[in-house]
Amino acid sequence: MKWPAFILFCLVALLPCAAEDSVTVYDSAQDPNVKDSGVNIQFHQRVEGEEQPPLLAPEYKLMAQPCMGWHFQAGITLYNADAGRELLLLTSAAESGGAVLALVALEDKASVSYAVPDTAGAWALAPMRGDRVAIGTYYDGAVHIYSLSENKFVETVDIPGEAYVWNLVEGKDGRLYGGTFPGGKLVALDQDTLALEDCGQAGPPNRFLHEVSPLPDGRLLCRVGSEAPGLRIYDPASKHFSDAPPALDGVTGGVCWDSYFVTEKNMYDATLQPVSPPPFPVPDASGGDWSFVSALTTQNMLYLQQGKTLYRYRAGEPALTPVHSIDLRGGRMLASTVDGGVAGVRGQQYFRIRPGDTEWARGELSVAPPVRVPAFLRVDAQGQVWGGPAWGQTLFFMDGQTGVFTLLSSVTPRVGGVQDVAFVKGVAWGISSSGGNIFRLNIEEPWYEWDGKNPRMVASLHEKGYGQATGGIVVSAVPKLYSGWSALSGGGAIAVTDPATGKTDLMENPLGTRGISGLALNDEFLFAAAGPAAGVASPEKGAPPLFAVLGLDTLQPYWSRVYEGASAVNRLLYDDLSGRVAMAVDGVLRVFDVQGMSLQEPFESAPPEITSTGMAGRNDGYVYYGSGKKLILAHLVSGAWEEVLELPGEPGALAAGPDGGLFVACGIDIYRVDFPNPYPEINTKSEE
Repeated sequence: MKWPAFILFCLVALLPCAAEDSVTVYDSAQDPNVKDSGVNIQFHQRVEGEEQPPLLAPEYKLMAQPCMGWHFQAGITLYNADAGRELLLLTSAAESGGAVLALVALEDKASVSYAVPDTAGAWALAPMRGDRVAIGTYYDGAVHIYSLSENKFVETVDIPGEAYVWNLVEGKDGRLYGGTFPGGKLVALDQDTLALEDCGQAGPPNRFLHEVSPLPDGRLLCRVGSEAPGLRIYDPASKHFSDAPPALDGVTGGVCWDSYFVTEKNMYDATLQPVSPPPFPVPDASGGDWSFVSALTTQNMLYLQQGKTLYRYRAGEPALTPVHSIDLRGGRMLASTVDGGVAGVRGQQYFRIRPGDTEWARGELSVAPPVRVPAFLRVDAQGQVWGGPAWGQTLFFMDGQTGVFTLLSSVTPRVGGVQDVAFVKGVAWGISSSGGNIFRLNIEEPWYEWDGKNPRMVASLHEKGYGQATGGIVVSAVPKLYSGWSALSGGGAIAVTDPATGKTDLMENPLGTRGISGLALNDEFLFAAAGPAAGVASPEKGAPPLFAVLGLDTLQPYWSRVYEGASAVNRLLYDDLSGRVAMAVDGVLRVFDVQGMSLQEPFESAPPEITSTGMAGRNDGYVYYGSGKKLILAHLVSGAWEEVLELPGEPGALAAGPDGGLFVACGIDIYRVDFPNPYPEINTKSEE
């Protein structure tokens, strides 16, 4: 592969300048050779202390776009023999602005990045002939071709009717094969002509073809789901699908090495029968179990791992060759390198390990991470606005008056995202998926994620089956922290954490076989919503959603109501002035009267549909939410409602500050909404 001098110049000479704006980087106290990234970026949107004219009506102003972060999805390495350079190519998701392709020069540690417009992410990444790379993206359902020699995207191959391309692999016929959603199809792309062949639905009625794997004889293994999950085999010669043999039951995918098919747990011969004994030396049994590492394995080199030790093996060699025994602390090895080492990512950083290394260096990409859409917003007692994207495990906090914000690195390297935070005496307590993590973060202390000091994980509930943080986290006056969780298999739990000790108790299935979809509380009760959570359990398989009132100390139900025929109850909020709980039932505002312990009838003049992902309260008797581009407030006793104002985009996450200001995320933009004080009474809207 030949790359022009221009791209090498960009990678080596230009981009290191982009890192000059970075600020604090903390060294790990226990491991001084490894850098730990903490605070990265500060941005001044408005002048601190600027005078504001008196308000006559509610108004909004843009604060900043503080939510940033990498969500690495796929990675490969490419070697340029002429220049003696090796690149690590990474794809990263972004909800707005397009998926990102990042290129890192492993020797020089310089990087460039390119957005792929009209997309959201890219799980599929594969090298192509002609110094090109194929990126399969979503939600556009296309394959984008990037040319290394031309330093740009040169072609886009649309897949009609499809929204996702899951992975891309090269078949023995030289074409790239990939699986799609929602058609569940296998498609083949000619690398020379870019002609696309629709090979058909791999396994009706399945709408997902999650993974395509090459087999030694030139056929393709297709893993389908989710209606009737299973394995199918496609023969390019006959253009027909057939069932996979029983020997492959439980296989999710694999790669070819030599004349064998290798999965994580097993090796199969060309007839797809398990191979025993293995055709290579195996690790010493005293070291424990070992497994194949298919992400690193190539046609010529086999990789396997035993504990922390990674080995490689080439057919015919007399013994395994150790590569490294470094504890990756949650890092992911994505690809092997030309020297037999490995490259990968850990949190927001990338890494490279050469054969025989006993220490490893991690690096920050020298280009800014993509701007992301906040999945949640919360405001602490100091008026700082907190949030983070759905994936990437990153956080930011922003001054609610000036718009100055600070971007934090990943609180954990595990794949997923922070879903919510709450505050106890200035310390942030957060929950994240998919590890089921509850963590503690004090921004007044140095950032020591590497050695688990700050942020510090206090519980990992995935070990008990609860990895999805679907119910948020709230704090009582005592204080105690309550967080809501869902299991992938269905069911839910409420975790109770003591902030003084970090001790966490788990109440499983307090509302039956339902995931927890929302929490709120007052001084006496915990209010909980439960039901099928998005991406966790389908509504058809779960019990109908419900709302319940639980004792704050006992977590025993005082009152509950099942919503037959509804699909979701969420976005809970307690208003202290009215003593009411607001909730969204399939996007419709419903209100619970705590003193009367009764669910109120729907309001006669129904407020508009709730389309925002959150609701906010100022403890003034009203609930605030987004409907389309409108910010709505509704009185929790009378049901009177008003369109406060129209925002430039559709509200998503919302939060209220201690000074009464509202913060609203519209895509990547965060707006502050201020109200006159006192705010005049609203006029009841009629159905006219």
